[in-house]
Amino acid sequence: MRRISIQKLNPGMRLARAINNEAGMTIMGEGTELTSSLIARLDGMGVSSVRIEGRGAPEKPMDVALAELQDRFRRSGGSPRMGILKSVIRAGIEGRYE
Repeated sequence: MRRISIQKLNPGMRLARAINNEAGMTIMGEGTELTSSLIARLDGMGVSSVRIEGRGAPEKPMDVALAELQDRFRRSGGSPRMGILKSVIRAGIEGRYE
């Protein structure tokens, strides 16, 4: 789930959380698939951002994330178990950038 501004919404995105008005009434439910007209409606109501389904973009470049991983495992002493753990984490990091 990620928060995204109204200006960056695209038709087909799905709400990860319901949108409520100031009185607490739900104006769009969780899982609602956004259309151009619904996005315009949200904008007209003054909604600035919403939470949508899916992962957000990584916060840092992949090379920085991999360098941090390398640094964290620097003192593992070449342990086979730590090597396996490092490779699993590395695959997870690389998967976020595909």
